[in-house]
Amino acid sequence: MLHIFTLYYGNRFTKDNVNNLYKQIKKHYKSEFTFYCYTDKKDKLASGIKIIKLEEKLLEAWNKIDFFKKDFVKYSKGDMCITMDIDQEIVNDPTPLFDMDVPENAIGSLNKWWTLEPTCELDGAFYKWHANTLTEIYDIFNRDPMKWMTKYWKEGVVTIPYYGEQNFVSDASGLHVEAPPHLAAR
Repeated sequence: MLHIFTLYYGNRFTKDNVNNLYKQIKKHYKSEFTFYCYTDKKDKLASGIKIIKLEEKLLEAWNKIDFFKKDFVKYSKGDMCITMDIDQEIVNDPTPLFDMDVPENAIGSLNKWWTLEPTCELDGAFYKWHANTLTEIYDIFNRDPMKWMTKYWKEGVVTIPYYGEQNFVSDASGLHVEAPPHLAAR
């Protein structure tokens, strides 16, 4: 089973972003999946979206780290996880990207084709990994969340305070597998 997680918080996006992403995936992806929205909102979302209540609100995208928590949802052996930003659009079949091969204890991501000088190897808009692996990402972060939420800004790696979630995941995850850039702009 493929579990697709999204994060919806703050005022930058609306429920329409969540609903549109879900509907686009449902329209174009023919394999089985479960779509989750991790949110502090009370908005009514499209039928078929499973809502996970966001209790603790961290700054910016840092709540995405929770997706790496052991048994974040009920998994079965062999399940895969994807996290996606809700401002993405799926305009045709995402199967080559969603079904990319990711070894156990590795994380898959898109190539950062839009920048000549990426600050980390991963694109935080899309991650793929085996369920209940990479739980150390959650564990390491939760030992000292403020340290990690400020580290990359203090070091000048990112230019906006409290950004750097993808830098942390890149540093903490170890083995990375990169999807070809054409899969992001198909």
